Amino acid sequence: MRDPIDLLPAERFDPLPLARLAQIGGPNLAATLAGMFLGTAVARGDAIAAAAAAQDWQTCSRLAHALRATAGNVGARRVHDLCERVENAVTDGEDAVVADLAALAPIEIAEALKTVNGWLAAQTVAQPR
Repeated sequence: MRDPIDLLPAERFDPLPLARLAQIGGPNLAATLAGMFLGTAVARGDAIAAAAAAQDWQTCSRLAHALRATAGNVGARRVHDLCERVENAVTDGEDAVVADLAALAPIEIAEALKTVNGWLAAQTVAQPR
């Protein structure tokens, strides 16, 4: 069996979704959505890992779906793809893959938080006062 980390894209972050949001709705829209991700991702990742530990695969899928949406909005590519793979593995009955991917969720989320926070900080510095 392949290592679950091999299933994820090499690039953790794509700044384009947040840049597009800032272009369409202004910097406040991008910052708001980034803030939503930052405020919910850790709890959602922990909940996915807990559901997997309890072998509650449907809850894993539901939680991964919700996290996937916010991760995609902010360009957190590895978190987005991890969540998509969790959903697919649940559908395919690949319980061991779900468990392995769920264990990676907190690690990938921590990395995504650093990157999204860095993007926000860069935008704050770039904004005229």
